[in-house]
Amino acid sequence: MSEEKLEERLTTKEDVILARVEEKLDHAFEHRLIDKTDGCKEACCELGPDTAYKYCILIDTSPDDKVRNVVSEDNVNAFSYAVHIDKGKPNDVTRTGASKNPYTAYLYARHIDDKITEQTEISAKRVPSVYQIYTKYFSEKK
Repeated sequence: MSEEKLEERLTTKEDVILARVEEKLDHAFEHRLIDKTDGCKEACCELGPDTAYKYCILIDTSPDDKVRNVVSEDNVNAFSYAVHIDKGKPNDVTRTGASKNPYTAYLYARHIDDKITEQTEISAKRVPSVYQIYTKYFSEKK
């Protein structure tokens, strides 16, 4: 078997395995088989930002530095964590995560920081149309 075909086969097999894991995780969350124990939190964090965010939304809604760090690896999860778990309170970790994408940086500046910050402005500048909305919003707010 060629190396290319083997790699393709492994990728497909990996996708199937990941889909099964996601299906089992969804079942576990749906039936409350995951609880607030440190072991469950740790396991969800090891599975990545999406699962960590799902854990904090569905199981343990109290702010937690470890979960925040993992969730903030993804810009959308970072912004959502700031809104729903940190209850709109600015945090450097979630701001950094949200700033990985110009649009979520703008949303973070508007809805969480409620002001321009250097980090969100630098991110918003990467897409001129987003930066235009960003500057317009804050100039009209003054």
